[in-house]
Amino acid sequence: FVGGTLPRKGPDLLLAAYLKNFRATDDVCLVIKDFGGEHCYAGQTMEQAIGLAQRQPEAPEILYLTDELPPEALPGLYTACDCLAHPYRGEGFALPVLEAMACGLPVLTTAGGATDDFAREDLVWRIPATRKTIGDQISGMKLARVGWLLEPDAQALAHHLRWTFEHRDEARQKALRASDYARNQW
Repeated sequence: FVGGTLPRKGPDLLLAAYLKNFRATDDVCLVIKDFGGEHCYAGQTMEQAIGLAQRQPEAPEILYLTDELPPEALPGLYTACDCLAHPYRGEGFALPVLEAMACGLPVLTTAGGATDDFAREDLVWRIPATRKTIGDQISGMKLARVGWLLEPDAQALAHHLRWTFEHRDEARQKALRASDYARNQW
């Protein structure tokens, strides 16, 4: 996961699916690269919840990165992993999804939102989601109309995580097609 660990970006869903489907004995590591905890998202991140998960005796490995990285370091982070999981509830664009695709990394992301413009079914694993209304205000600010967020299907997310773990070579083949598409079209 790459992004601010805010509820709308879905890292809570990812952490729950990961802890439910993997154990300390599995050869797996969830890498969470958090952004903005020192400035724009200060006091809003999942740092405490991630720390609690890391201390569970039977928990699979979790690497939580908070240091700022220069842009040229991000491709190395992506390619060191086996997939990017980005089960967002709300995004403006979700640049990490397109970046991971360009790097040839298998991607699991929410269907029905911002990534629909570039994360096609034939290129990524799309997590079905339900649209939930959130009212006509956010943080006291009036919206132009009733707002909504997506709620990704937790079981589908868990299934895709496990499948990608068990079928790494197959997942990489799809990711290579996504890389060609991202590099040539975006």
